[in-house]
Amino acid sequence: MTPYTIILRHALVKWPRTIFLLAILIIGGTGVSAFQAISEKAGETMERQLLSHGANIIILPKRHSFDISYGGLNLGNATIYQETLNIEESIKSILSIDLKSHIAAIAPKSLTLIHEGENLQPIALVGVDWEQEPQIKGYWTIEGSIPKKDLEVLAGANISNSLNLQIGQQIHLIEDISLTLTGIISPTGGDDDNVLLTSLRTVQQINGQINQANIIEVAALCSGCPISHITEQLQEALPSAQVTAVQKIAESRLAAVNVINTTAFHLSITILILAGITISISTFNSVNERKKEIGIMRAVGLSRKTIFKIFSSEAIILGSLAGFLAYPAGIILGNIILKKLAPEASISFNLISHALHILTLAFLAFLSTLIPAHKATTIDPSSTLSMP
Repeated sequence: MTPYTIILRHALVKWPRTIFLLAILIIGGTGVSAFQAISEKAGETMERQLLSHGANIIILPKRHSFDISYGGLNLGNATIYQETLNIEESIKSILSIDLKSHIAAIAPKSLTLIHEGENLQPIALVGVDWEQEPQIKGYWTIEGSIPKKDLEVLAGANISNSLNLQIGQQIHLIEDISLTLTGIISPTGGDDDNVLLTSLRTVQQINGQINQANIIEVAALCSGCPISHITEQLQEALPSAQVTAVQKIAESRLAAVNVINTTAFHLSITILILAGITISISTFNSVNERKKEIGIMRAVGLSRKTIFKIFSSEAIILGSLAGFLAYPAGIILGNIILKKLAPEASISFNLISHALHILTLAFLAFLSTLIPAHKATTIDPSSTLSMP
């Protein structure tokens, strides 16, 4: 009789115990699989919602500063700026980094000063990409609508009050250009309150700098890696630019995602520990019940190593089967729960995750039976053969 024949016979004879242990592992594995999948998707969904609070990476033309001195006398500090960034080349470089999948939005901007009306009041005019800008400015509340054409403009709250602007009004510039006001942004407490925003192409034409930007804002997802890794790769891809992470925004996103991941991790560990304890106790009971059987196996020549192999193999087989069944069950449960939390998100089957799940539960079952299996190897055949 081989060890695996003994395992199969015992599993069939003690089928209630076998089903109980398998159920414990499946329930635990299903919970872990569901929690981990939900935390990953919920974290991604939350961070995409947090993108509306602004970009977390700023790309500027590089500047060089140096001291000017002569004859030991310091004459001051000089700063040389590269005035603009080539938009097409910069976007191509941004999307070439290894972590490009974490880039959610790229919003180039072109800036200029204009003068409104006869009083020649200087006004900051910002050209933006209207397809990208709303993705990082989801906190905007707009009276009216976002511009859809060139020569249409959106006004910040402060500049609108200062110039007494009304929706539909024509704003005449000294460059003989008129912009139509389509909307007014409610106060944000930021720079947008003090500027006019129009299409990128309009400002580029005013500046005479087609396909150029003064600043590029990037919204990057931080859930999969630290923001510093993304900025490092962006700096390598854009050596002639200055890449800076907006730490407060990046840290707030990471904190929100980390809360979800930490909670899921603690729940998973708790479930696995409880499942392991249950398996260990059940195996201890099984060893006590099978003392006479173990003694007979030792008496007919089975080694301690074989006895240990019988109990540990039984646990590994149960753990592997539970992992095989628990992962898809966790995906189904996770999708049911996720539909209530984030209807637009879904969890898909991953073959690598499935394999890791099988290995994890098999290893957990093996660890849980180490002490009971060792106890089984110490049973003295002579003392058990006289048992009733």
